[in-house]
Amino acid sequence: MINSDKMFSIHNQYKAQLLLGFLFLFSSCDAPPKSRLKGRTMGTTYEVILGEALQQDNLNIIHSKIDSLLSVINQQMSVYIGNSDISKFNERDVFTPRALPNMFNQVMD
Repeated sequence: MINSDKMFSIHNQYKAQLLLGFLFLFSSCDAPPKSRLKGRTMGTTYEVILGEALQQDNLNIIHSKIDSLLSVINQQMSVYIGNSDISKFNERDVFTPRALPNMFNQVMD
């Protein structure tokens, strides 16, 4: 028969093993990102975290494309830019048809 002290020791070992297992699981799942891109747009900031290490030249290309796309979106949909597509849309005569850029049109749909 197992005495209560031995049972208590086995129970504590089991809890310690579970705790170590969870710590290992969470620490392995929370690996640091390999590459980060940060920038400013639309009065705020953004951060893109990539799961693999990239050469700086490739990071620069991706960063440039992200900034370019965000600039296009801002030009189409910012109410703070007087000549943005949404500003022009809001100022137009209701009965005058107007072509909309594709992304703006998708938002309107």
